[in-house]
Amino acid sequence: RETLGVRLTWRGPGWDTAAQVAVQRGRTGDRRAEARALGAEAARQFGAVVPTRVALQLGVASGDSDPTDGVVRTFDPLYPNLGVFSSAPLYFPANQVNIGVAASRPFGTLTLSGDVPPG
Repeated sequence: RETLGVRLTWRGPGWDTAAQVAVQRGRTGDRRAEARALGAEAARQFGAVVPTRVALQLGVASGDSDPTDGVVRTFDPLYPNLGVFSSAPLYFPANQVNIGVAASRPFGTLTLSGDVPPG
């Protein structure tokens, strides 16, 4: 398999956004590989004295619904960042659609973070 991807980021006053997309092609054994993945996050920061950051997150990775058609469509990252949306790596980024909300707020030198994991 070969993976080709791109990551874009945007920043503005009080907000930040990031998106990345990857496409896999090639061969896996005697089967053709065609897989895709997308990850995105849009965040807004509220408050000037003690800022709170709230983010909406989206993760999509293709899966294979027909293992007999000769094409592998399950996205298989070579070096997965299992903690991409959370510091608790609870799932592998393949054959999924995840939508989540995360919030973080600094307290001195400590930052408190929390998120709603995918259902």
